[in-house]
Amino acid sequence: GHIDTLSAVLQKVDERGDKTLLVDCGQIKSIDANGLQILHVWLQCARFRGMEPKIINLSEGLQRIMMITGFAQTNAGLCLDGR
Repeated sequence: GHIDTLSAVLQKVDERGDKTLLVDCGQIKSIDANGLQILHVWLQCARFRGMEPKIINLSEGLQRIMMITGFAQTNAGLCLDGR
């Protein structure tokens, strides 16, 4: 399912030797606790592979959710770019 897809994406990025992982959230309008947990684990896996994740195209609503839930704080060093 989705976990296999996310794992395959990390594998492809890793094989290319990319060190910055751009996570484009432009199509995400809302996210629940399960989605945040999956994103958190996926970002940890990326860091484990030596990548630096950067979340881009966050809506104001998603930025607010990530701040309120503590997601931004528990992912210290994560670049949250609202562009």
